Amino acid sequence: MGKSWFVITIYITKNYSDAISNFLIEQGARGIEEFEEFPERLKLRGYFIEDSRKKKILNSIHRYLNSLKSMDPEMFPAKIDTLSIPDKDWSENWKRFFKPIKVSKRFLIKPPWVKVGRKRGQVPITILPAMAFGTGTHPTTKMCIKALEAIIQKKGLSVLDLGTGSGILSIVSAKLGARVVWAIDIDETALENAKENVEKNGLSDVIKIKKGSIGSVRRGFDIVVANISLRILKRMSFAIKKRVYPKGFLILSGLLKNEKKELERYYVEGKKFKLIKTLKDGEWICLILKKIC
Repeated sequence: MGKSWFVITIYITKNYSDAISNFLIEQGARGIEEFEEFPERLKLRGYFIEDSRKKKILNSIHRYLNSLKSMDPEMFPAKIDTLSIPDKDWSENWKRFFKPIKVSKRFLIKPPWVKVGRKRGQVPITILPAMAFGTGTHPTTKMCIKALEAIIQKKGLSVLDLGTGSGILSIVSAKLGARVVWAIDIDETALENAKENVEKNGLSDVIKIKKGSIGSVRRGFDIVVANISLRILKRMSFAIKKRVYPKGFLILSGLLKNEKKELERYYVEGKKFKLIKTLKDGEWICLILKKIC
């Protein structure tokens, strides 16, 4: 029996495309389509299964768009349309929205049902698209991947992936040569998704999936990567910094440009950490810090 699904169409300013697309995926969108209406204006379509969450999803999207508008008064006023339609073969139809995506010079993210040919210098990563966890398309995830590529220049390093979600950053770390990788999250569904992705990439012997937060970690790491919100990064700053080995690295993302100075007060002041690089992608940033002592 086919499922009904509803389509949310949002007309937005182009520079907010990545942020809003990612938010729709977090709310359960099974696919996103993007159409250019005018040079600076886009139409985004998010495809959702029609169920009891519809009203909650719409309310969340309205709140999110209003929060963006409050941060950027120049943002084009977003308009939302909805349409409910039946689908006789949903289980296969939604898969057409997920295609291989090159997220860095080296890594290509693909869903399990897509085969890719071998290409010199290209490393495929299999990620099962899930309702609320990253598939590697968001700018913050891409920047974290690039940061890991820059830092992991030798085999045998240890990595802590805090707030692992789909496990993509743990998988990247292992494929770059890390010998020990801990993928930590407090969300049971995220951990199940991460476990499945780790298994699909044949890395269960390297990556340990653990439920908990930074407080449950009792050892240090050469690299700690956290792609989470400013609020959580601030609240957990002491514990996060403590888990980085001397001369180790800390990768922080999930941040907007205007949040950089506030975050630096929690991580750079005190002279134990030095900010060595800031990556930028649209309105998003990623900080790479080194522990001096």
